[in-house]
Amino acid sequence: LVRYGPPGEEEAGYVDDEGRVRSIKNDALVDEGVRIGPPVVPSKVICIGINFRDHAEETGIPLPSEPIFFLKAPSAVCGPFDNLKVPRGSEKTDVEVELAVVIGEKCRNVEADEAMDFVRGFTIMNDVSERA
Repeated sequence: LVRYGPPGEEEAGYVDDEGRVRSIKNDALVDEGVRIGPPVVPSKVICIGINFRDHAEETGIPLPSEPIFFLKAPSAVCGPFDNLKVPRGSEKTDVEVELAVVIGEKCRNVEADEAMDFVRGFTIMNDVSERA
């Protein structure tokens, strides 16, 4: 499954056996070269920082005793071939490939043995940050 079209106007589609994008609505072939959007449009992006020893060591930060949560704006999510918008004056842009977990419905205080009941799927994402 894919989402295609201009940012903010993406439509649902799929990739057929020949690698072409088709509309889910009517099976129509989509124009070649159409922009592929992000796989989901999140209401929020919750991140966990310094979540492995090597990262803590390379940044010179002690490994935290508890997870460090931070948010990214949903507008920061883009398609796999979109250009990154690096802010003017950026000195040390860092890109890390991360596992993204897509939560399918609102949940709160979920027990560990029930957590996967709320996971809709997994994808990959690039976490782009300014480190200066």
